[in-house]
Amino acid sequence: MQLKDFANLSIASSNAIERLPPTKFFSKLNCTKHTDGDNWAARVNAIKEHFIDITYFQIKGIYRKRGICRRWEVVPSKTFENNQFTTYDLLHGSRYLLKLSIANPGKNSNESSKPTPSKSKIIITDSSGELTLNTINPLETSIQFDDVEIPLTVKTLQINSQASLLSFQPIVEGKNSPIKDQSLPISNESYGEFAVHLDLNLRLSRWRAIGFGLLSGLAYMALELSKATDISDIKWWKASIAFSGISIIAGILYYFYNKK
Repeated sequence: MQLKDFANLSIASSNAIERLPPTKFFSKLNCTKHTDGDNWAARVNAIKEHFIDITYFQIKGIYRKRGICRRWEVVPSKTFENNQFTTYDLLHGSRYLLKLSIANPGKNSNESSKPTPSKSKIIITDSSGELTLNTINPLETSIQFDDVEIPLTVKTLQINSQASLLSFQPIVEGKNSPIKDQSLPISNESYGEFAVHLDLNLRLSRWRAIGFGLLSGLAYMALELSKATDISDIKWWKASIAFSGISIIAGILYYFYNKK
């Protein structure tokens, strides 16, 4: 069995003749890896004739702004054993950047020397309704390869955390498609096997809860100070206990129950 276009490898000439077909058909061989086409665009061109005519996509990652300079950095992803999803932890009320690569290489036809572009598009769906994607949906491209950056905002949640499934699926607009076009007979149901899902864990930021608790405690201290006619009348040890208690309780109520 030779991998041909599915792997950029070739059998090395250093292998002994007696380990090669037809002398031996199953053996461990030395291979040479070629890196000249070791990129996503080359892989798409290598396999496109072996699949149906669809638009390909690559999820490059979800990015957030961090640090003093507010530079974009990738959000760490997590994978678990026996789980086909990639998981991301996102904070509610925050903005992110979803980076994708889209390829519409088309297929070669006998009538034309140029590949015929695919009519399929990429539709993005959110199971929870708590995400806002600032883009035209479904995505499409009129060129063979393109990079897309989509601003993604997590809405303010009424609970501590919530799960959401962000799905990417190639579709052709047809009778059963979310977007109607009666001239195209194929629906998005035909491409469900090529769908990719991201498991998103939407949760409240702990730092926001801590900040809200401290500000609530400071608000109480300011109120008590405004009532005192003389600073010597203030019982600082009682005020410290009250400040700590209000800060902790307010932070817990905000983090777990979104109570402000």
